[in-house]
Amino acid sequence: MMQSSAEARSLRGRQEPLKRDRRSVLHIERQTSSTTRFSEVHARMLRDQSRRATGELKHDQLLLFTPTPTVTLGSSATASDLLLSKEEYAAMGISISKVDRGGEATYHGPGQRVGYFNVLLAEEERDLHSLIRGVEAGLICTLESYRLGAKQISGKTGVWIGDRKVASIGLSVRRWVTGHGFSLCVSGDLKPFSSIVPCGIENCAYTTIEAELGTIPDVEELDQRLAHHLAVELDRRIVNL
Repeated sequence: MMQSSAEARSLRGRQEPLKRDRRSVLHIERQTSSTTRFSEVHARMLRDQSRRATGELKHDQLLLFTPTPTVTLGSSATASDLLLSKEEYAAMGISISKVDRGGEATYHGPGQRVGYFNVLLAEEERDLHSLIRGVEAGLICTLESYRLGAKQISGKTGVWIGDRKVASIGLSVRRWVTGHGFSLCVSGDLKPFSSIVPCGIENCAYTTIEAELGTIPDVEELDQRLAHHLAVELDRRIVNL
């Protein structure tokens, strides 16, 4: 007796079931305004870090935004990392914020794309150094998609193009949920970096994607590339981008 094509497809479907993608979901949220107040995003990140740990927040997330001018001081920062007075920073429109990530001082501001992660780490993922290397790899793959030769430097955290730093990374972990993330210099003024000792590196040279390419990449396209490559490195799947 001949099988119908419909019956054959049905049998194949029972014999070879589709494999479920069991990777955790990474929800992407993009702030599209020209700048977003750093203090507001930082406060939200801390709330969501706690919500993810308790299970109130059901999925991992990556928030991409462009911050207002802020110098952040990590757990290893000292007074000597600030090269100006509080009054001088205020006159430049730069706020100072102590934060709970690792590392020293860095600058966030217009022209950067900052990514904040709230990712619940499975038992086999609970290696902060490997996590940082993964974030570096995701940023490097993103830059390579623009044909920029980015790299890691042994003993230093971040991403570099030649001897110029293009991205900084600083993370925290609470109850095995990550907080903070990375900042990628896309365009704009790099002078504020000279007002601090960034990441504990004196006379650290910085660059931007714009300086290397000669043009500013489209922010939406950049966000899509960042999300894709970071999700690959973090072994997550994106459902909303």
